[in-house]
Amino acid sequence: MTKRLQYYAWFFIWRFLRNPLAIISYPSFIIRVSRNRRTTYRGIRLIDSNFDDSDDDLFLTKTQRALDLIHKRDPLRFNRVRREVKWVVNSELPTLGMYRRPGRVCYVDFGRWNFDEHPEWSLRDLASTIVHEATHGHLHSKYIAHTKAVRIRVERVCWRAEMRFLNHLNDRWADELKRDFDATPWIEYYELGLLEKFDRYHKRVEESQAQSNDAGSANSSNFSRL
Repeated sequence: MTKRLQYYAWFFIWRFLRNPLAIISYPSFIIRVSRNRRTTYRGIRLIDSNFDDSDDDLFLTKTQRALDLIHKRDPLRFNRVRREVKWVVNSELPTLGMYRRPGRVCYVDFGRWNFDEHPEWSLRDLASTIVHEATHGHLHSKYIAHTKAVRIRVERVCWRAEMRFLNHLNDRWADELKRDFDATPWIEYYELGLLEKFDRYHKRVEESQAQSNDAGSANSSNFSRL
């Protein structure tokens, strides 16, 4: 218990100094998601809070399917998802996915997937992204801090979890998603300043508002998971 308290005290202080908005904005997150479309899957709450109202039902339906895919094809990894992810939230992001320890929130930018043209491929990529983010949570539970010194190693561990999940699927869509580890997207993102990250997020919101559901036409593999 002492180790756990020490870790979380350190984590929140470090997180606040690194990005004060990440901690301060959490209460507003709770208020915001309580007003949006939501459902649950085996205790995991699914919340749509992006700026594109046209994909609300699609997000809820496909995310339930993605979680069901993990549950049926890789039960051990699904147990990790249930432990480490209490919310799956659809929101515009500067990346494809993101994990936030306060609240155990897995964010995904659902609009980046094109379920109309590539439904099976997108479903598996969404599922593997959730697995990736849940692995971040698992490492937090092991008191492994995501500091600058180890963050690329952390991303490699999360990538490896994705690949192991895809191996369980054993189909052509999963095979298309398998890839070697490339640290470049993460290095580029981590080197951005706070204002540059906000600018990237702002442009993504504008894209979502302008293109509505067609914003998902981009290949999601071009974006990193954090």
